[in-house]
Amino acid sequence: MKKSIILVLSIFCMFIIGCNHQVLNPNNSNSDSSNNSGNSGNNDNNNGSIKKSMYFKFKVSGKSSQEAFNKNNIFPRELSIKNYGNDKTFTHTGNWGDPGYIVNYLFCDDKIGNSMSMPFYAGDSKLEISYNSKDDEVTFKGYIWIGNSGTLFVRNDFSCAIPIKDYDESKNNNTALISIVLYPDNSTYKFTFDGFETK
Repeated sequence: MKKSIILVLSIFCMFIIGCNHQVLNPNNSNSDSSNNSGNSGNNDNNNGSIKKSMYFKFKVSGKSSQEAFNKNNIFPRELSIKNYGNDKTFTHTGNWGDPGYIVNYLFCDDKIGNSMSMPFYAGDSKLEISYNSKDDEVTFKGYIWIGNSGTLFVRNDFSCAIPIKDYDESKNNNTALISIVLYPDNSTYKFTFDGFETK
């Protein structure tokens, strides 16, 4: 009888110790699982950074001394921007009534063809660049066509890097505004970062 009581108490004590051990020290499979999920999260977020998107809109003009924007009295009315980041092309075709759209000369400022301008920002979701939240800048790479009915006037490879330290999600849309001046005579350009689109 005494041996039976000792045996029952021994089994009871082992049961209690086993329960406490399980509560205080979860089994290895659960522990590994939770640790792996934490590491996986860090890898997915690139050590805490978050993948984000920035969209670009461009205001385009051009200067020439060789009438680059007049090809046999064909004037520019189409803007195409190729985005190397996602291999997509944004195209804007001028419509009557667009700001700066001059009757007869379209986007050209006069019939000579030494100057053209689109005094508004053009762009859509095709001009999206991905970046990480810890990046200091975002770079858009692509090229621009200015033309009319398949006749291309200008094709310039270009790259523009913008700082994102001043980007405030509470005040701005995730859209960068860029002014580009094309110089087709020597295949150059310059760009200006005009800030972020306000909400």
